[in-house]
Amino acid sequence: LLKKESPELLTLIEDFKNKLTEVKETIQPLFKLVQEGKIVNKAADYIKVKFHLNLSYCVNISFYLMLKAKHIPTMNHPVIKRLVQYRKLIKELEPVDKKLEKDITNIMDKLHRGEEINFAPLPEEETEKPVFKRREVKDSVRKRVEERRQMGDSDSEAENKQQKKMKAYRQAAGEFDDNNNDDETVDGDKRAITNQIQKNRGLTPSRKRELKNPRVRHRHKFRKAKIRRKGQVREVRTESRRYGGEMTGIRAGIKRGTKLK
Repeated sequence: LLKKESPELLTLIEDFKNKLTEVKETIQPLFKLVQEGKIVNKAADYIKVKFHLNLSYCVNISFYLMLKAKHIPTMNHPVIKRLVQYRKLIKELEPVDKKLEKDITNIMDKLHRGEEINFAPLPEEETEKPVFKRREVKDSVRKRVEERRQMGDSDSEAENKQQKKMKAYRQAAGEFDDNNNDDETVDGDKRAITNQIQKNRGLTPSRKRELKNPRVRHRHKFRKAKIRRKGQVREVRTESRRYGGEMTGIRAGIKRGTKLK
């Protein structure tokens, strides 16, 4: 009956026993070494992953067994998906387990013997800082100052040359502008205005973009007037179906009648 109803039950019970014994005998003492800082780097990461993976797998199996004990159906329960995921992860770690099997057995043998285990790197010896003498420092400072002075002199010479070039260029440009101004003037008449002067509007009030175009302005005006009109006069509603009362209810305090003069 058990095999017919839930064939995975027996395998899960065996996995539960095996993983718990593995955690108690091998992984937990290694995890303590990791917490103490005696195992570091990738080995520590592997032990942490193995420890948490086995524990979470056992927790999910125990939850599954509890559901079975209470006769709760587990056909489409999410715990089964979790168990499948954990089994896949454990299978993916199997090649790593085979590679590290000898190392783990050696460490466990040393622990049983009572030997100390410490794979943490030793602290590096402090290197002596170089002591500079005063004369050496002074000489180095003088060299730097002289180099900066030389660089400054070369920079100043380059700047002077560039300034001279700019002056010559400005003078040539000024002469060219004067010639152009002379050409633009008409004999005995004033110079004609430019396009920029013609476009100059002077002091004009700033207006919105909507108000600049009269067509758009009238359209917005008409739209606002329609909205105001709806508040003043009720629109005539055509009866599409038989009257069955007001949908929102009748408010007694509102009067929408027109006064007769």
